[in-house]
Amino acid sequence: LFSFDGLTSNTWFCVRLIYRLFYRTPEGLSEISTKQELIARTKNNSQLAHSIIDDQIILIYDAVSDVHSVNVTVGTVFASRPKMVTLVVPELKCDRTSIKPHAKLIGQADVIHFDVKKALLSSNIAHAKQFSEQKCAQLCIFPFLRAEILNVGQETFRGKEWCGTLQEASKARTSNNANNLTTNVIVLFIYVNFLLIIVLLHQ
Repeated sequence: LFSFDGLTSNTWFCVRLIYRLFYRTPEGLSEISTKQELIARTKNNSQLAHSIIDDQIILIYDAVSDVHSVNVTVGTVFASRPKMVTLVVPELKCDRTSIKPHAKLIGQADVIHFDVKKALLSSNIAHAKQFSEQKCAQLCIFPFLRAEILNVGQETFRGKEWCGTLQEASKARTSNNANNLTTNVIVLFIYVNFLLIIVLLHQ
């Protein structure tokens, strides 16, 4: 559990926690490294509950589908900047397969195309009746923020994914604010070292 004080309000922060776990074995000292990333915006109203976290960096505007394809319109909450881009990895889950188009750079509103017919046919679902009975209803969009950081270089941070049904995606546009764009992003790198002594005894 980490707590941060004195952060600028109404500002997006990219936080990377890097854990280094040291442990001792009969062979000597060993190390395991892992990381945790968070992209979130600080509140501009102290009255908001602490449980409310603004960590969704993509907006789902619309989803249109038929038996052959699905088109989802996606946007980023970040205004266009030359050294910062939003990248998404989309996935559409069907009854017998998952459709995963190539990762895509997105702006304020870009369409992600899922070729349902091609994917199902390549999965040996060639019979017309089988094809018509397939359902592709679960959608996930995994966002990443890639930025050029002074004296550090290019870094990529993973944001919170959006997952839901196509029906939810088609209704999501009613709750999105297309003008709620920001250019304020601050990056934090936090290194956490744990020293754990474990002695493994030979039986």
